[in-house]
Amino acid sequence: MIHLMDSPPRPPDGGFPPFLLAVAGVSSFLLAALGVGLMRRLARRRKILDQPTPRSLHSRPTPRGGGLVIVVLALVAVPAFSAFLPAVRWTPVIAYVIGTALMAGISWLDDLYSLSPWTRLGVHGVASTIVVAGCGAGPAIAVPILGELFLGWAAYPLAVLWLVAVSNAFNFMDGIDGMAGLQALVAATAWGAVGVHLSLPLAAGLGVVLAGASLGFLVHNWSPARIFMGDVGSVFLGFSLGAVPFLAAAGTGPGSGRTGTLPLLAVAFLWPFICDTGFTLLRRAIRGENVLQAHRSHLYQRLVLAGHSHRAVAVFYGGLAVLGALCGLAWLLLGWDAAPVAGTVGLGAVLWGSVRWRERVMRAGQKR
Repeated sequence: MIHLMDSPPRPPDGGFPPFLLAVAGVSSFLLAALGVGLMRRLARRRKILDQPTPRSLHSRPTPRGGGLVIVVLALVAVPAFSAFLPAVRWTPVIAYVIGTALMAGISWLDDLYSLSPWTRLGVHGVASTIVVAGCGAGPAIAVPILGELFLGWAAYPLAVLWLVAVSNAFNFMDGIDGMAGLQALVAATAWGAVGVHLSLPLAAGLGVVLAGASLGFLVHNWSPARIFMGDVGSVFLGFSLGAVPFLAAAGTGPGSGRTGTLPLLAVAFLWPFICDTGFTLLRRAIRGENVLQAHRSHLYQRLVLAGHSHRAVAVFYGGLAVLGALCGLAWLLLGWDAAPVAGTVGLGAVLWGSVRWRERVMRAGQKR
């Protein structure tokens, strides 16, 4: 049994004055809302448009690249609020900035020129390696019910694989209005809460900034979307939210001794996206399909094709994200080891059952 409740004394708000976290969140929201609006007009002028294809779920050319605003805000904010922490280790901060800049750069080029998947994956691997090398990877992780799992040297390649996988999973799931922004909002808010509770200032600060920026982006992306996030935003958000455990563990604060819980929390906070992507890719691989080829067989896409609106599916996945985050927080704050296990199984069953039920209803209606 892992005694997660035995936390050491900690300063309030993860080492940041409360007003600084509040200012960071509100400023990120306002700057994102304004910046994405400007980006929308620039994208139309420069013809940076997402054209509908037979595999798309939108029907008219729509500006894309709005996620670039989130990227800029985060890359400016992380070094800025790190300057307020006298004991901060700058190596992980610099590694994060370089790694995320590489991820955002290759994704922006892909938005403009449609690069080869192997080119993208190669850069993703390099960026992930930079972050893991700069931040480190703990040799052990806490696993609900089972206790501590020692990984040793394998923690490093597994961490790189995780960052590449979660970045691409987030990108795969950015296919309908509002869903990626809502998932980012939930996960980033949860990380902000974890950073405050465990006195991990980098987690608290990055969580608040990403939450505010994601909410500002949703002002323009909620259905019907006036601009899309683009790969530059979705890959960046997946990478950043997946990198929080490593960045936080390498930072400062008395909670740094309990960071073995963070990797599994990252899974819980992004569970709907991980579940959908993992299930879909496995299903396509078993059927002998090319898993790198664009398609419309994700569970969220099947819900839309079965008749649900973008808004309804985004809210449904947002609700699943909130429940997944609550399961992770229940494990961390209350020591409920069964919560993440029951939550992942239960939410996965709810998602699959919802898709199958909706498709049966649609087929029954077509037969009449």
